[in-house]
Amino acid sequence: AAYYSADIGTFIKIASALVGLGAATTALELFLSATLSLSGFAVRAVEEIAKLGLLWAFLRAGGLGIREVLLAAVGAAAAAFFFAGVVAFRRYHLLFRGVAAAEGSSLRRIVASYGGWVYSRYAFSKAYKGLTAWLIKFYLNTEAVALWAIAFNLTSLIESVFPVGM
Repeated sequence: AAYYSADIGTFIKIASALVGLGAATTALELFLSATLSLSGFAVRAVEEIAKLGLLWAFLRAGGLGIREVLLAAVGAAAAAFFFAGVVAFRRYHLLFRGVAAAEGSSLRRIVASYGGWVYSRYAFSKAYKGLTAWLIKFYLNTEAVALWAIAFNLTSLIESVFPVGM
């Protein structure tokens, strides 16, 4: 208790709203990107613009502390969720307005026609991922496998920090 004030409970309650809003917004973004809508890219821009606007409003209103920054983050996440929800709702109705339910199960037919490609691609990617380390060990030695693993993990870390692939 010596390192934080009594307001920590309030801060945690405010920040906990970010978990649910972030997950729901990400789900809506996934729907928008799956339906090839460019609005999926705009969701995070709306969030950042709303965050900037709220921070500016709090700054003009008299002060900018931890509570105000957290409230701005939650408000911006809510604005992004609202934007994504409205766009996804419109997109959903546009795409599925005239679609009627089919008789029987069409999933079996889809899996039979495309499932083999999906499963074989998954199996080959898993086999290749494990095969690389074994090939390095076979042709070189265990130290080379360790160096390869370190380089691979550092590359993955860098890719997760910087938005390279979008």
